[in-house]
Amino acid sequence: MKREIKHFDTIVGVTLIILTAISLIIDAIAITHGIYSDSLYHMEKLDAVIRSNLFQILFWVDNLLIYLFAFLNILSAIDTKKERLLKISFSIFSVLTTIVVITLSVDVVGNLFGIFS
Repeated sequence: MKREIKHFDTIVGVTLIILTAISLIIDAIAITHGIYSDSLYHMEKLDAVIRSNLFQILFWVDNLLIYLFAFLNILSAIDTKKERLLKISFSIFSVLTTIVVITLSVDVVGNLFGIFS
């Protein structure tokens, strides 16, 4: 007995688009903080937002959900013939948006210990 969810492809695709948009907003905030944190601008409020527990939880939950929905999107793309390349490439793009902030974090830690300088 096989049960299928109606419009599964559409639900997964729209959810992945929304999660990717959230991830891009988080990336923009983190990159802005990284650029202006050492300058003379007053960035205390942005610093407080980035270091808050709510922001960190949103960041990690968004990343994990992107990985899950990208995997589901690739599986549904393989299952159907329609727009296969577009779905797979957008799933890869979504996963890459999560890697930007993680790479920046590794770079900051490396600079602290003098590895990348």
